[in-house]
Amino acid sequence: MAGSFMRLFLPSRFCLWVVLSTIVVPSLRVSGQEEDPPSEPLEKLVFVDAHFDEVGGVDGLDGSYDMVISPDGEYLYVASMNDDAIAVFDRNPATGELAFISRSKNGEGGIDGLNGARSLDISPNGAFLYAVSMFDDALVTFSRNPSTGGLTFLGRIKDGEAGVDGLDGARSIAISPDGLNLYVAGWD
Repeated sequence: MAGSFMRLFLPSRFCLWVVLSTIVVPSLRVSGQEEDPPSEPLEKLVFVDAHFDEVGGVDGLDGSYDMVISPDGEYLYVASMNDDAIAVFDRNPATGELAFISRSKNGEGGIDGLNGARSLDISPNGAFLYAVSMFDDALVTFSRNPSTGGLTFLGRIKDGEAGVDGLDGARSIAISPDGLNLYVAGWD
């Protein structure tokens, strides 16, 4: 039987980032109380900004599915199922505002395994970004440049290759806080 779960990520106490299909990050900033989150957070949300695929030089957001912020809060990464890509944004930790930097796409620059990119996670030390793809049935590894946010493709493992089993329809990924274990939820 197929199963899935959704993860809501709150990158800072006073921001909520929303991804809906091809709209990435209408960023919503909470105004008001500085010490404690408001008791009714939806009443305090204020629309700040939106980034769209193929508008203003932004690319790699068609079918946005998941996102993760680097441990230092400087970069946002977005997985795109339709673009088979990971979009990279510079993030201002003080304001939450984003600026598109680049995208890493399946089939370009030797990248393989992002067909249907579905979920992302970053190692606790920020050195690596991991992605799983639903259609390639793969786990893809990138090194991360902490100064630029840039990604370098390191490789991938794929269901049915070299004895790997359990990545069929890979849809979600999680890394343990110590960075020693990586968990993937798949179809089988």
